[in-house]
Parts: sequence; structure tokens; C-alpha cells
Amino acid sequence: MKLLCATDLEPRSEAAVDRACQLRDALRASLTLVHVVPPMGAENGTLEQRLLSASGRLAHRARHAGDGIQLVLRCGRPSTVVCEEAANVDLVVIGPHEQKTADALRGTLTERLLSEARRPVLVVRRPGRAAYDSVLLALDGSPATQQVVRLAERLPLAEGARLAVVHAHEPPYEAMMNTVGVGNLSVARYASASMSQAAAMIHAELQQYSREPGRYRVMLMDARPAPAIRQAMTEVRPDLLILGTRGHGRFRRALLGSTAHEALQNSECDVLLVPEAANAAPPAARQDSGPRAA
Repeated sequence: MKLLCATDLEPRSEAAVDRACQLRDALRASLTLVHVVPPMGAENGTLEQRLLSASGRLAHRARHAGDGIQLVLRCGRPSTVVCEEAANVDLVVIGPHEQKTADALRGTLTERLLSEARRPVLVVRRPGRAAYDSVLLALDGSPATQQVVRLAERLPLAEGARLAVVHAHEPPYEAMMNTVGVGNLSVARYASASMSQAAAMIHAELQQYSREPGRYRVMLMDARPAPAIRQAMTEVRPDLLILGTRGHGRFRRALLGSTAHEALQNSECDVLLVPEAANAAPPAARQDSGPRAA
């Protein structure tokens, strides 16, 4: 397995580097640490001086992260460079990041990684290297479900880790039935049957895609996806939330502006976003294994 961790070398990105190292060790994976120096920056000094300074800081951080890390230092637009580097990996690990004005029309780093590189993206918020002990999967019945479940079970979890699934389902036509005078008992029976069908679908998907479907606690919520995830997180209190994303190109942003965007903005735990197209884009083999620079 190949991992890529993008760092701005600021304190807020330390947790992402630590998590990437924990995953590398547990999965016996390769890890690339990438830092990008913008051509125009607010820092003092010439571009050459800033590259030299960044090279020293990146090497210093790698020494504390352990042996066997490939370092990549490049000059360019950070989101563009990281997407290029991500084409050859299985998972990208980043810290919380703010959208820069220059990138406003091109999307955030997370959006571009999901849309252009089509790689799963782990956004790390919590410090520490302990294995995840409580994981919540948000499943919607889409083809991304397979990738979400299988990636969740590929991660190194703590012994006895708790796994839960949340699925948002609002019975269709329930509100209309109430307005046209259908009896309350009939509406209740219809809603109950609809919820039972949704639960059966989730259990069937777990049976199909999971190695241990019985480990999962299934939570069915009669709500929109974002409120359903919030409610489930309040109950489960996970340290990792995993959800799939759909859409391609610029239309990916429309989805990230709702459910996934809210999860990224309001979750205190780590968030793993899995693009539906990830299975269609296997990582290419690297042509070189030595350190690279701008």
C-alpha cells in the first residue's frame, strides 16, 4: 500500500504526519511526505532561499517520523502539485486546511484530490498515533458503499474496535400521504415498511462487502443525511468518520457543499472521504524511488 502525506510544515499539520506514520507502520506501507513551496509567498527571501529553508525543515520532520520516508519538495500551486503526486498512491493523508483566495475557483485541496486524483482522502484532526477505536461509516446505498466498507476494514483498528453504520432514509411520499388525507395508521405502516426495506438493504450490503458483517451496529435515521450523521456521531462518538462521495469534476463540489462539506467543517474526529470512482483508477507504479525536489 502506498501512502502520501501532504504537509505545510506548520504545527496544525503535525497530527496528519503522525497519523500517516502510524498507518505506514501498521500496514507496512510506503510513505511519501510532500511539501509544496508556492512561487509567490509572503515569506521573506528569494524562491531559492525559501526552497532551501523548506528542504531543511522537511528533512528535520522526516527524521522524527522514522526511517524509509520518501521526501518530495516541489515549487508550484499546492493543490495542483499534491494532486499530481497523489496519482500514484492508495491513500492521501492531510491536515485541516483553509482555502486560499487564489484557489477559490479551482476548489479546495480535498475537493481536487477526490475529483481529479480520485483517491481516498483522510483529513486528520486529532493528534496521536493510537489505532482508531470507534469508527462510524455513513452508507447511502450507492456504489461507493463497497469502497467505504472495504477500506474501513483495511485500516488498522484497535483490538475490539467498535464499528457502526448510519443510513439516512426518509420514506418517500410520507408527507404527501399526510396531506391528502391518508389515515395515520396507514401512513405509519407504510413508513415502517419503507424503513424495514432500507435496513434490509444495508444489512445485505454488509453481508456482501464485509468480512465480519456482524460487527457492525446499524443505525437507521429518518432524517436527511447531514442531520442523520450528526445524530449518529452524538451517540457513537467516533474517532473516525468514513463516507463516500459521488460526482465528477466540478460537480463534485456540489456534493461536498452539503453532506461531506458539513462533515469536514463540523466533525471533531478524523474524516475519511472515499470517492466512488476510486476503484476505477488503480494507482500506477512509481518509476523512481529516490528523493525528488523542485
